[in-house]
Amino acid sequence: MSPVEQQISNLRPSTGSGLATNLHYYLIAGAVLLTISSIVLWHPIPLMFATFLALVGWGSRAAGPLLVAAIAAYDTATPTHGQVTISISNDGDTDRYYAVVSERGEPDWKYEFIPQGWRPLAGSHAVRIWRLEPETPPAITAVEAGILVPRDWPANAPG
Repeated sequence: MSPVEQQISNLRPSTGSGLATNLHYYLIAGAVLLTISSIVLWHPIPLMFATFLALVGWGSRAAGPLLVAAIAAYDTATPTHGQVTISISNDGDTDRYYAVVSERGEPDWKYEFIPQGWRPLAGSHAVRIWRLEPETPPAITAVEAGILVPRDWPANAPG
């Protein structure tokens, strides 16, 4: 099994169960319950956890649906070929990975991604691109070593 197929199979359980699509709702609901607990108990500890859950839930609201769309595109769409330019930014403790996907006849798309079990190299690479519909952002792209799923909604890249 190729690294791309392995990474896709690792993501399938979370998309098939509905967890990926609804996780942010569960996190925000947990935050609401903890806020109520903090008020009832008149204690700040549940409120701290509520704040954490609310921030994580709000920040991940696009990730689940994008992950489900990526698996659907991989399963149903025919990949096209293009180029991806990967850049890596180090913001202290962690690396952040960005991709600019270029394809003939399509606008360039830029997004942040989180590598799933592989270490991207900065630079330009050949890539396969899956879209759910023409002229929409890539749902998933794959280089030889791994997959790139947008972490948030892709934006048109300048130039």
